[in-house]
Amino acid sequence: MPRRKSEPDAPSVHVRRMYVDCRYGQMHVRTAFSGGGGFDELTSLVCLHQSPMSGRVFDRFLPLMGTDRTVYAPDTPGFGDSARLQRRLAASGQPVGWFLSQVWDRFADRAFWCSQQAMRTARESADVVLYVVNASEETAAGYIEPELRILDWLGKPALVLLNQVGTRTDAAEERALVARWEAVLRRHDPRGQRRVLSFDAFARCWLQEHTLLEAIAACLDGDARTAFDRLAQAWRERDLDTLRRSAGVIAGQLAVIAKDEMTVPPASLAARATSSVPNQSQLAPWVW
Repeated sequence: MPRRKSEPDAPSVHVRRMYVDCRYGQMHVRTAFSGGGGFDELTSLVCLHQSPMSGRVFDRFLPLMGTDRTVYAPDTPGFGDSARLQRRLAASGQPVGWFLSQVWDRFADRAFWCSQQAMRTARESADVVLYVVNASEETAAGYIEPELRILDWLGKPALVLLNQVGTRTDAAEERALVARWEAVLRRHDPRGQRRVLSFDAFARCWLQEHTLLEAIAACLDGDARTAFDRLAQAWRERDLDTLRRSAGVIAGQLAVIAKDEMTVPPASLAARATSSVPNQSQLAPWVW
């Protein structure tokens, strides 16, 4: 009997997790795509999960659909893995919770296990936690409550930094924004030990960085405070040196502009005469 021609192997599928920048900050996305180069792909597919869930619900679906097209499964804002991470951390002190965290997640969901390890490292080693929130979103966003509970679990001094503030020039509006977030924090921090600062990632100035350094220093004591004071002083001296050198460059450029001159040759008698006549077209030919 003739041998049956073997079918070509199916192209491999690459599954990745990544963060992409968008106008509202960063978004976590799971993606799957064929290893064949993508020259003959079908229409791309975007998978949107139910709320409150995350793109994790498509983990088994992505490699099945990614054989001949690119598939994206983003975590919609406010419904990432924060809630699941908070539940796992809260249960890690129990026997079953410890098993799921240290044994099951280590092999079944490596990325999730790494997130837990990062939180445990912060709990054991950090002196201060900087918690960055998207100020363009509402304070009732779904991820806020579980992340505040994670801050409670860490048990560390925390500074809340309001990002995505933009170039606000209204001081009253900025104070109102800070007050709204302070009200949210008081549900978990009745004594008001967590300070809220407006600290946009792109629109801030170096003076705001010094304000942040002072706020961090206020959370420290002992040897950690001494070491941080030296760091803050070096940071301040570097910025002042940059300011002095920048001012020198600008002053030099202004001095060059101030001394700039142009010699204008004296106008001829004919030029002075024609400039005093409103309509030069009416001049007699002999004037020219």
